[in-house]
Amino acid sequence: MSAVPQARRVSTAALVVHQARYELRAYRRNSRARIFTVAMPVVLLLILVSLFHNGKVSTGGVSLKIGAYYVPHIAAMAIVGAAWSTF
Repeated sequence: MSAVPQARRVSTAALVVHQARYELRAYRRNSRARIFTVAMPVVLLLILVSLFHNGKVSTGGVSLKIGAYYVPHIAAMAIVGAAWSTF
C-alpha cells in the first residue's frame, strides 16, 4: 500500500469562489487600487462636468447634456480599470 495520499478533485465552482475571495481580499487591502478605482472616475467626472456644465453633445440626431454623455464612458473606464488593477 502506498503512503502517498490521493489527490482530491476540486470543483470548478469551488475554485472560482476561492479566487473571487482572494481577489476581493487583495483589493480590500490595497488602498491605492481603491482610490484609483472609485475616486478617480468620480473626480474626473466632476472636473469634466464643471468645465463644460452648459455644454451639449449632438450624436446621431440626439442632443445630450455633457454630463449624461460622459457618465457611461467614465463608468466603462472605471470597470476596465478595476479589472486591470489586479495585474
